[in-house]
Amino acid sequence: MSYISDQKEMKEMLERQSKLLAQMKSDLKEMFQLQACLIQFQIMMTISRFSRR
Repeated sequence: MSYISDQKEMKEMLERQSKLLAQMKSDLKEMFQLQACLIQFQIMMTISRFSRR
């Protein structure tokens, strides 16, 4: 009997972990997108600074 409940708990734990991983994955994706935007912005600023001279 305890074996079955252990299996159930294990399954629930794994499901929680996979949900957390999915969340982390989407957070990382957003972070990378933000970083890409920042880099593009810095490049544009640098270019405009050089073109003003």
